[in-house]
Amino acid sequence: MAIIVRNKSTIWGLNADLAALQAADTAELNRATAAELVLTNGLAQEVLDRIAGDVAVSASLTTEVNRATAAEGVLTANLAQEVLDRIAGDVAVAADLASEVTRATAAEGVLDGKVTTEKNRAMAAELVLTNDLASEVTRATAAEGVLTSGLSTLQSYVDTTVNSAITTLTSDIADETTARMAADAAEVIARDAAILVETNARIADVSDLTDMINFVKENVDPAAIDSLTEIITAFQAADSDINGAITTLANAAGADLDAEIARAEAAEAAIAADLAAEIVLARANEGTLSTAITAEATRATGAEATLTSNLASEVTRATAAEGVLTSNLTTEVNRATAAELVLTNDLAAEVTRATAAEGVLTADLATEVAARKAGSSIPVLESVVVAGNNIMLTSAPQQGVNGILNFATVRYIDGNGLAYDAPVTAGSSDKEFIVSVDSSNQWDGFSVFVQYVKAAV
Repeated sequence: MAIIVRNKSTIWGLNADLAALQAADTAELNRATAAELVLTNGLAQEVLDRIAGDVAVSASLTTEVNRATAAEGVLTANLAQEVLDRIAGDVAVAADLASEVTRATAAEGVLDGKVTTEKNRAMAAELVLTNDLASEVTRATAAEGVLTSGLSTLQSYVDTTVNSAITTLTSDIADETTARMAADAAEVIARDAAILVETNARIADVSDLTDMINFVKENVDPAAIDSLTEIITAFQAADSDINGAITTLANAAGADLDAEIARAEAAEAAIAADLAAEIVLARANEGTLSTAITAEATRATGAEATLTSNLASEVTRATAAEGVLTSNLTTEVNRATAAELVLTNDLAAEVTRATAAEGVLTADLATEVAARKAGSSIPVLESVVVAGNNIMLTSAPQQGVNGILNFATVRYIDGNGLAYDAPVTAGSSDKEFIVSVDSSNQWDGFSVFVQYVKAAV
């Protein structure tokens, strides 16, 4: 009710004012009553509208829950199919990769075996060639040593025996020449002495003749040679004796000189013949040795050329074979590398696709988790140890086994990073669940990851 305030200077008009106040009060009462009726009606309409709104919201919430549940079903089915596809794809890729690794390993083993066999064969052949070459070098070296020793012996024989014989012959010839010269000088001296003796004798004879002539001239003894006839006769007789003696001496000296010259020439001829024979023998032996050395050198050179040619042929063949093996190995490596690249690309594409799909599922899951959180649900990731095929969770999942995410599966990751999923079923309590594996107690002692939704406290 409004309060009206007015200034009054007199008492008059009080009743009118009271009447006016009553009228105003009545009007206010009517207005307030009408307003309250309006408010009451508005409130009643508001209650009806709120009830209708609540009904609509409840219907919308039910529709949203049904839609979300249906979407969750679709997502769950899609996720299950994706998991199956991923598992199948991983199995296929792993099988293909294992097959390729096995094939490539087998092929590489075959190639390694062939390379090893060829290497062993080539090394064995090279060892045989090396041994043959070493044996030939040893034999040729020994033969060359024998030839060298023979040549050295021959050279030593020539240097010692032949040269000594030549020196001896030269010395003998020099000695004989010296002796002949000495003998000739002695002969000349002897002949000069004989001539001197003969000259002296002749001078003595002439002196005797002079004495005789003087004697003849002075001696008239008939018994003495004192006539010219006696003198001439005596002179001629003495001259004849002197000429005979000189002739005899000259003939004897000439005969001795001729004999000595003949002997010396015969000895020199014999020495020259012996020297010529020795030289012929030495040259013949040297020719034989030279021929033998040349023949051996030719044979050794031919054998070495044959060995060198055979070795070169073997090296060429082995090199060609190694080239073929290297080419085959390179081809196989390129093929295996290309195949591995294809597998790697396929695997990368699959990883990219699966990662994208997982991103979508993760986003959807995050949205759903947010929605669940808004609906008083809390997602949990827990690691528990399997014992007797059972796991015990810290909290009870909402809706029991249906509250375990990933289609009610748990995941085990081994030391190599490989993940294995196994489904679970309800156990004896709301926190206990049974892990379904291929054999009993297969995962006992393993830590597994569990994702589930529990109620907010």
